[in-house]
Amino acid sequence: MSKDQRRLGRGLSALIPDAHIATLDAGLRTGAGPTSHEPNRPHVIEVELDRVKPNPQQPRRAFDMLTLHRLAESIKERGTLQPILVRPSGANYELVAGERRLRAARIAGLASLPAIVRPTEDAELAELALIENLHRDDLNPLDRAEAYLSIKERLNISNEDLARRLGEDRSTVANHLRLLDLPNDVAQRLIDGELTMGHARALLGLSNPAVISQWASRIVAEGWSVRDTEQRVTAQLAGRATPAPKSKRPAVSDLEERLSRSVGTRVRIIEGRKRNTGRIVLEYYSLDDFERITGRLGVELEE
Repeated sequence: MSKDQRRLGRGLSALIPDAHIATLDAGLRTGAGPTSHEPNRPHVIEVELDRVKPNPQQPRRAFDMLTLHRLAESIKERGTLQPILVRPSGANYELVAGERRLRAARIAGLASLPAIVRPTEDAELAELALIENLHRDDLNPLDRAEAYLSIKERLNISNEDLARRLGEDRSTVANHLRLLDLPNDVAQRLIDGELTMGHARALLGLSNPAVISQWASRIVAEGWSVRDTEQRVTAQLAGRATPAPKSKRPAVSDLEERLSRSVGTRVRIIEGRKRNTGRIVLEYYSLDDFERITGRLGVELEE
């Protein structure tokens, strides 16, 4: 394993050599801005946002608007605590890492952000963007899977080699890559949070895309747990009668209806396996619908 690979999981030092981090950090803390630097070495600048082009290899496709607005508020009040990472692109720059910070800064109305300029080869671009996103829990499983596949194909390496290169478990990489076999409608349910990765992994055992789609619809409509789904898939493959999933308690169904009326959209309560735990899922169907619901909850979003 290379020196850079061993750094995975240590923030900026995963992307930039340790020896140069102290200089960069000192420049940011003192507000010194751009410093003298060796050619082709990382250096700090204050970059105008309209000079930063998006990263075409960005693994994240879905961005949660609520968290982006919260981040924008934080940036307006406290500034950005970590610079974005860019590479030179003609007279401008191309983003390498920091998509959420860049989007939030634009929402906040900022004209510029501190940035680390790091000369980066095309072959590194997808990998560096994925490394940054791996530190965030909200990267959805399909985005992660597609990023894994992109790097694997570009480098022509095995799942095991990819896992070693990214500092991940081999089973984690393999399980994510399997998600790319899901039918499109089921994949979208996973992205939207209607299904968990546990549900998706269980459904993949059915093989038939039409059957997977049908079962996914039932999981959402009837509120099956991952355990319910696994038991039913196992029974189906063994040719046995599938056990009925645990029915939702009447009190929970009643509360779902009351919450749905209160916020004006469908609300689902999914009870956890541990007592007094679970999730409340609010559905929205457009950006206007999202803003209406957040308004009902007393959250004001700024443009």
